[in-house]
Amino acid sequence: MTNLQPLKQNQRPISQPRTGEIFHLRSLGHLEEALDIAKEDYENFPTDKRVNSAYYWVLYSLCKDRYLDSTDTTTLVQSLNVMKQLLPQLYDQNGYAKRCYDLLCSRALPHATLIHNCNTACKEHPLEAYTQLRSQVRSAQDLDPSLHTSYAWILYRYLQAVNNSDMTRQEAQANASLYHEYFTLQVDRPSRLHSCMLRSALRFKENLNKEKYDVTFSIVVFLREWDVDNFTEEDWQQTPNPKGGNYSSLAEKAAKACYDEIKDNHHRDQADVLWLKSIYKMVLQHVPDDDWLLRQSIGIDTWMGDTSQVIDRYKHLLLSKPDKFFLWNELGDFITNNEKIKAGLYVHARNTGNKEEFVGKIHLKLARLYLRHQSPAASLAELEAYSRCYTRNGWKLNDDYKQLRDQIPQGTVAARDFAMERRCEDAALEMVYSDIEWKQRILAERWTSPGDKKERCMLLAPDGTQEKTKTARFPILHKLKMGTVIELKEITQRRNDGNQSKPVSTILLVRATSLEPWSLLPATTGVVTFSNTQKKFSLINSTDSKRYFYPAAPSNLPKGTIVTMRAYKETSDKGSGYKAVFVTPCSNRDQALAEFRHCIAVVSWVDEAQGKFHIVDNDKKLSETLRCCDAGLQPAMGQKLRIAYCYETDKHGRCHFLPVDVKTYSD
Repeated sequence: MTNLQPLKQNQRPISQPRTGEIFHLRSLGHLEEALDIAKEDYENFPTDKRVNSAYYWVLYSLCKDRYLDSTDTTTLVQSLNVMKQLLPQLYDQNGYAKRCYDLLCSRALPHATLIHNCNTACKEHPLEAYTQLRSQVRSAQDLDPSLHTSYAWILYRYLQAVNNSDMTRQEAQANASLYHEYFTLQVDRPSRLHSCMLRSALRFKENLNKEKYDVTFSIVVFLREWDVDNFTEEDWQQTPNPKGGNYSSLAEKAAKACYDEIKDNHHRDQADVLWLKSIYKMVLQHVPDDDWLLRQSIGIDTWMGDTSQVIDRYKHLLLSKPDKFFLWNELGDFITNNEKIKAGLYVHARNTGNKEEFVGKIHLKLARLYLRHQSPAASLAELEAYSRCYTRNGWKLNDDYKQLRDQIPQGTVAARDFAMERRCEDAALEMVYSDIEWKQRILAERWTSPGDKKERCMLLAPDGTQEKTKTARFPILHKLKMGTVIELKEITQRRNDGNQSKPVSTILLVRATSLEPWSLLPATTGVVTFSNTQKKFSLINSTDSKRYFYPAAPSNLPKGTIVTMRAYKETSDKGSGYKAVFVTPCSNRDQALAEFRHCIAVVSWVDEAQGKFHIVDNDKKLSETLRCCDAGLQPAMGQKLRIAYCYETDKHGRCHFLPVDVKTYSD
């Protein structure tokens, strides 16, 4: 017997393989004795490749020298089946063992020589090879399973050659039957052949759709039987295209083809829909950012009638892709219970769209909505915009255009209702971003970049964090005054930048507030230490001894003025510094002075000629020389003074004592 059998109960255990003995017996021609030992070794060491090789080559010699010339075909077929099982488990780097096996099959099995010859010929002449095959083999049922793989390759190459626009309906129907015949074959799954047949079926289905053949062939049925669990790693690989992107993988193409087929079927089988949903879940794990796949997966939820799930998925998708105008349009198509929001979604899609054909269709949708809500002037404005777009590009106007145009009252003057558009758009944006909290920011700076000539602005958070954005995305930022407190919604995501992943914030929505300008920043007290009315700037030192730059020098802020201000740390390519804003003179000087540092000091000497005097405090930690003009008095030696002060740092980083207010003091 040559089939794999368990050890007999009285068979002794073996401590190590006897492959050397097996090969020696084989070389002497003692094949039956070698086979007994090989089978026994295999039962004890089934994963040892040397044992598998010894067993394989003994069977090969028996088949070639004994069984081929015998009338006992049963033993021959059993031996070949065992050899086929052993092939993947032995050393065969150059494929010699496989070639020996194929040669045996070609001599041993009915039609084996024919299959072998046709398989070789089909690589260059697939039509002729297939014709020759069919002249003697009516179907795979006439073949031993060991020949099925070669038979399948012949079918595949034939289908690749004939699946084109020159097919007749009868030929297309015959080819469809070959794809179904493939599933009757015993071939490895997964395998390269299995993947090739799926790729061929997709091409065939695409050709049927393009040429509109009246042929029954379902890619859904095919893929269900093909089984998506048979996708290999190669089936998930995308390949680069000449435009710098990537072609879809085989798995992606299969999923999209099934989506298109189910989409076109008005009587959708819910079992097919659920099956397709599971496939898309699998595909999106491999390509999570593919716009088409994401949108189609939402379409599947739509077929399942899960309204809340669809809206939530669109909202989630728009968080990461707010500039994808087609998503706003698709969500607008889905919304049926709130036409204000529906119109707002279309308005936002129209305003962000960059494809004329797409925007033209949006004009038509808005015209229909406006007309339904008794706004003929706004409807006419959209219809005229649609007509201009299509006429300019030489496109045919949709039949709906004329029907809507006929419903506009005579004498109506086209006029966009911008206020209505803003109300609708705001409602739509609020709905989409309803799960995100509003954050307060200050419009702190605005400038035009010299490179791209685009206006940008800097938004300041209460904690001093700064972020920049283009005002073109939010026109309101171009109109507001500096210091205006705004509210915004944003999302932060991690994006790859080279080899690193960093958080990137995307602003989604902006609106102004009625809060006092700069009011998010804490109020700070300071003293003006320098003021240049010609160059229009001042320097202010705060109670915590920081120097602030104030880009204005009004006449009511001379040196020494005590002020209250808002301030923040300004960062640029040239460095960082503190900037004062919203500066006003203090109305209560004594109350403001109380916020500075204070000390009681004694005048240790006076130089009347130079107008200077020296002070020390009781602990002798403070020793400073002051000018009489800065102090505003002419003290006497030994006199006690009460001093409000702060420190200032010069451009060299040196710290200097800065008196803010000096008064005589008595115990």
